[in-house]
Amino acid sequence: RCLDKRPYILISQFLSRAPRSVCYGANGAEFVLKAIDNPEASKGEIFLVCDDDHPTNGQWIKIIANSLGHDLEVIEVPDELAAASRPLAKEDITKLNAYMMSNAKAQRLLGYTDPVPAIDAIAETARWLAKHPPNHELMKTMLQDPFEYETEDMIVEAYRKGDLKSAREIKWKTQPGYGYFYYGNNLNPADSRTQDEKHSGEYDPTKVRRIKQSSKL
Repeated sequence: RCLDKRPYILISQFLSRAPRSVCYGANGAEFVLKAIDNPEASKGEIFLVCDDDHPTNGQWIKIIANSLGHDLEVIEVPDELAAASRPLAKEDITKLNAYMMSNAKAQRLLGYTDPVPAIDAIAETARWLAKHPPNHELMKTMLQDPFEYETEDMIVEAYRKGDLKSAREIKWKTQPGYGYFYYGNNLNPADSRTQDEKHSGEYDPTKVRRIKQSSKL
C-alpha cells in the first residue's frame, strides 16, 4: 500500500495495538554467537530468540511507511470491518490473542543485546523488499490480499460518516484471506479450505498447494 501510494491502511483496532515479537536475521545470528562464546552459561539452556523491542502492528506500519518516504494513515476499525487486515493477522481477527516474548534470559546469562535495533531492522527490511519485490501474482496467492482498494474506500467513507450499518453491508468482490500460512481450524475466507484439506496429500509446487491423494490408492 505504501508503494501504491495509498493514503491509509485499514486494520483491526486490537491487531493494530498488539505487539509483534520477531527476530531480525542479524540479531538471530548474534544469539548463536553469544551461546557459542559462553558455553558454560548456555549449556543445557533454552532461550527465546527475539528482538529486544516489540513494536505493535500499528507501529510496524508507521516504521515501514516512514522508511519508504510515504505518509500512511493507520485507520483502526472494529473487527467486523477489518477484513482488509486479515492477511496481516494470519488468523481469525475475532479470536486474536496478544502475546510478547522476552529475551531477558539471554540478556542475563549471555549478555545479549540487539546489534540491530528493531526499528532499524524493520526499516531496512522494508527498503530491501521495495527494491527487490517478490512476484506480484505469487505475493497475492501467498498473502491472499486482493488489494481491493475500491471496497476499502467505501468502507472507510461509511465508517467516517458513522454509518456502521452501511459499512457492514459492503461486499468484497474477492474476500481477503488469512494468508496461505493460516494455522487456524476454521475455513480460510479466501479459499474456503481447512487445515486438514490444506495439508493432505502430496505437495505440488506448480500449484503451490498439496494435492489430495485418491481414496482408492
